[in-house]
Amino acid sequence: MSSSTVITESVLTIAAIVSIAIVLAAFIPNLYYLESAHRGYVMRIKTQLETEVEIIFASGSVGSDEVKVWVKNVGHAPISSRLIGEASDLLFGPKGNFARIPFNSPTVPTWNYTIVNDLDCDGDWDPQETIELTIHYSESLSEGDYYVRFAVYTGSYDEYFFSL
Repeated sequence: MSSSTVITESVLTIAAIVSIAIVLAAFIPNLYYLESAHRGYVMRIKTQLETEVEIIFASGSVGSDEVKVWVKNVGHAPISSRLIGEASDLLFGPKGNFARIPFNSPTVPTWNYTIVNDLDCDGDWDPQETIELTIHYSESLSEGDYYVRFAVYTGSYDEYFFSL
């Protein structure tokens, strides 16, 4: 084997190693970024799966402008008291004519809540605890079908129909 062949092969080997190192240096940071993004996505999905609510009952009376709705945390994660009102959405109204009701608004319609069985007295809505929503509607309730949908900050929701 001639010395020029050995030198040529050595130069090509070194060039290949340098090329691979450059490619790896370009892609490895992106792999760490992808791993971090994936980890964040998995944590968000985990939170969504652990947060689940269920409307267990709703009632009102004809001529009144107040409706009571009881919602149970049937998930595995507690919901901070700050997130119950500020980050939740409540839809209410006659079937086919409902609207979003703002939390603690100075004018009607509005809604507020109380935790009716705060088992550990921490003020948060823990799993297996129930909250009572009080909806102050903008008009007196009449006979008919009504719709309630309560959604928490993760997007987990439940809906309920009831009649007066």
